[in-house]
Amino acid sequence: MTNENARKAPAEAGADGLAMPRRAVAVIAITIAAVLSVLDGAMLNVALPRIAEELSVSAQSAVWVVNAYQLTAVICLLPTVVIADRIGYGRTFSAGIFLYVLASVAGFFSEGFVWLLGARILQGLGSAGVMSCASALLRASYPGRLFGTGVALNTSAVTFAAAAGPSLGALVLTAGGNWRFLFLIGVPFGVAAWICTRALPNNKGRRRPLGIVSVALNAVSLGLGIIAFSVLPKDTLTGSLLLAGTVIAWLLWVRVDLASEAPLLPFDLFRIPPFSFAIAASVSMFAAQSASLISLPFLFIGLRGMSVLETGALMTAWPVCAAMTSMLAPRMGRRFQVATLCMTGAALLAAGLGWMALLPAATPSGLLVPGLVLGGVAVGLFQAPNMHAMLSASPRSRSGAAGSVQAIARVGGSTLGASLAGFCFALPGIGSPLLALLAAGLLAATAFGINAFRAGYASGNISQSPGSE
Repeated sequence: MTNENARKAPAEAGADGLAMPRRAVAVIAITIAAVLSVLDGAMLNVALPRIAEELSVSAQSAVWVVNAYQLTAVICLLPTVVIADRIGYGRTFSAGIFLYVLASVAGFFSEGFVWLLGARILQGLGSAGVMSCASALLRASYPGRLFGTGVALNTSAVTFAAAAGPSLGALVLTAGGNWRFLFLIGVPFGVAAWICTRALPNNKGRRRPLGIVSVALNAVSLGLGIIAFSVLPKDTLTGSLLLAGTVIAWLLWVRVDLASEAPLLPFDLFRIPPFSFAIAASVSMFAAQSASLISLPFLFIGLRGMSVLETGALMTAWPVCAAMTSMLAPRMGRRFQVATLCMTGAALLAAGLGWMALLPAATPSGLLVPGLVLGGVAVGLFQAPNMHAMLSASPRSRSGAAGSVQAIARVGGSTLGASLAGFCFALPGIGSPLLALLAAGLLAATAFGINAFRAGYASGNISQSPGSE
């Protein structure tokens, strides 16, 4: 078999999933929760200056409104999977939504910066409960023949939310709304999703003990990594020291887990080549998208003199095209290899960024639209097939761990892209949005290279080690 999709074990195929209409209700719960887990953070990014002003904190401190959420979510993902394997993914998911909604209400009523940070930490914990279980529940809800369509639907919704969040947040703030209302937007939807969780299956994974040392090293390794990449553009020395600490922590974590009978790190999944390719490609592509979406507003407003409203309207083309392309991806996935689709997506992203970077500043803004369309099509063409390949390559009993690694790849890649863009802005003399856009293009080229190697593996041109099947 030459297609990467065909490498999954036969025992994983042919699952019946949930019957209608229960499946529809379960999918509504999964999709709404997944959207909320990325939407709040995307909206709050544009509100940070107002939060800093109202709560009398510095801009650097205000960034922790975003960092606290990301750190908590990433640190808790793998431990939450172990808990879900014991009590069931449905229960863990439901508890995650409930906690997220309560934390959102707390964020609205926050009276000070510490209170707000506490609410964001609780939101991150709730989001970990959602993200760690979403993939396993999605896989259990759909029959095998419809699983690709289900992944595409979920991916398109999350992609749209992540890309459209800043525009939605800016719209609320521009209309005179208080930043606290950004916390309330998702509450009614969160309540609806929590009610719908009654339809979810409560499938369980492989029961494993939760090692305290491994959990602690997980927190230090992932937490230090995110902090290091966040600090690096502002303070190269401190960021470099934190990166060195991150490497040491990772080496210790790997050493401890290799000696453990029940490691927290999913070594078994990384031994599956299609899974490893998908995660590596995901990190690079999320980094490219993050660097792009951070750089483009600076390019449009700072160098081209466009208004905030015009910039937001133009950039809407990106998430719309990404969502539409994601829905078409399953059909294309039946005709082309995953690696081919992902290579095409990476190439289109690089082409779109190059188009926008090379246009003279005096060019009419409408000519930027083709570049934004290419960027959106690229993301849609990449993410749904890549995520489907990643989940299909993992055993069904390890779907929770696979989904958590994908979530870590998304957050880690996005943080890497944001850090690289910030570093390009800060370079003395040559720092500019155009340089950051070039860095995003190089990340897209990296994703292309990974998928070229992936295509060679899938077609059998690259030798496989014994037992890799």
